[in-house]
Amino acid sequence: MREETKVRATVAGILAAGAVLLAVAGWLSLEEPGEVQPKPAVEAIPASYESGPTPFTPTAPSGETGAVEPIFAVQPGENYARRGIETFEGREFDKAAAYFRAEVEAHPDRAWPRYMLGLALWKAGRLEEAAGEMRRAAEIDAGSIKTLVNLSRIENDRGEFESALGAARAALAIDAADATALFLEGRSLRNLDRRDEALESLRRSVEIDPENGHARNVYGLTLLESGRSLEAVGVLTLAAEIEPEVAYIHNNLGMALEHEGRRGEALEAYGRAVALDSGHGRAAANLARIQPLVSVPPESAIAAAGDETVSVEVAEAQVEAPAQAGDAERLP
Repeated sequence: MREETKVRATVAGILAAGAVLLAVAGWLSLEEPGEVQPKPAVEAIPASYESGPTPFTPTAPSGETGAVEPIFAVQPGENYARRGIETFEGREFDKAAAYFRAEVEAHPDRAWPRYMLGLALWKAGRLEEAAGEMRRAAEIDAGSIKTLVNLSRIENDRGEFESALGAARAALAIDAADATALFLEGRSLRNLDRRDEALESLRRSVEIDPENGHARNVYGLTLLESGRSLEAVGVLTLAAEIEPEVAYIHNNLGMALEHEGRRGEALEAYGRAVALDSGHGRAAANLARIQPLVSVPPESAIAAAGDETVSVEVAEAQVEAPAQAGDAERLP
């Protein structure tokens, strides 16, 4: 009996020890609070690296050794949406695109991450990718005017003017009185050299949103290109009043004024453009060209101005000046 009791006690001890070991092992296998299981990193390849079949790795010149900046990769466990917004607002658009792509992969059926990915790619200069993502966002949320409007902007920048027109008109099918969609319809038609139609869309756009100086600028340009310089002066004068710090609008106004024979006022407009942006070669050339025809020296035409501004909808006239061929930019 004693022997049986000993055996039972030994077995119980072994079982107890095993339970302790299992408990310890279980505790060791638990994750720390907040620990995130690793996920595959998402790489963002800058646009300048996309010309070949494999990512390009820059090397030091002339065989010298030196540090090479690595391709940016999203880290596992980050808040992709939040980091995407932060880097987008910080104008780190390639990084923002990487974060939003990770968010898209996590939520492929949501429109917002694709929309933001499209914006980031567009700002990074990766237009073909941007158009694809914005188009997919529009397919997911077919009622988003904002998505269609930005798709039209991207397609205009790509030179795909028919696609840009289609996106703008899809937005107008949702809201026929949307001023931005009308503006982009007009911009696309202008780029397709369908000026009469463009003028109608642009006129309606500025009637609905009279404070949009960039829309007025394109409307004025289209009038000027159509030989309606008197009307262009009025429209561009208002555009310059709404956006007084944008150099190219003043240059365009100068072109319209010069076409109307108002050389002194044109000289002043060109001078204002140069004052706002000393590197604006076309305005400087216009100023130098017209100065001999006006008694005012060019220095007096250059008024004090604020800092240079960055345009949103850059456009300048491709119109022949009265004296010689025009020398201004076109909106793509």
